[in-house]
Amino acid sequence: AKHERALALANGDFLKQKAVADADHAKQVAALEAAHEKAKQDMAAEHARALAEVSNEREELRRGLSTARDSIKRTESELASAVQTIADRNAELRAHAAAIAERDQRIADLRGELAGLEQENANYQEQVLLAYQKIKTDEAMVARAKKAMAIALTVLDEPNQRKAEPT
Repeated sequence: AKHERALALANGDFLKQKAVADADHAKQVAALEAAHEKAKQDMAAEHARALAEVSNEREELRRGLSTARDSIKRTESELASAVQTIADRNAELRAHAAAIAERDQRIADLRGELAGLEQENANYQEQVLLAYQKIKTDEAMVARAKKAMAIALTVLDEPNQRKAEPT
């Protein structure tokens, strides 16, 4: 009986200790669960914040990418326009170069024609000078011939005048 009583007392102490241990354990579990729930909530909040940050960054990158694509399209358009402008100006330059070459050829032809005309003019001037000299020579000859004729007429008329003068 003593033994049973000691056993019952030991069993009661054991149950009491077990109840205290269970209560401590339940407190610790509750504390750990509370800590876990708080950590879980903190993690969920951190996750939501990080997710929002990543989402914002993704949206910013999308806008940046869209802006970059638009900028590339504008730049490609400007480049195509510049290439076309350069091609047009090159065509104009070739046309102007051809016009300049044609003009230079025309100038060379005209210079050749001018040189020919100047030579022809010099020949004509020489012919005019020779004609003028011939005219002057002929005038002098005509004047001498007129003098000679006048003298001859005077000489021819003198015998007639002598016959008419005997008085």
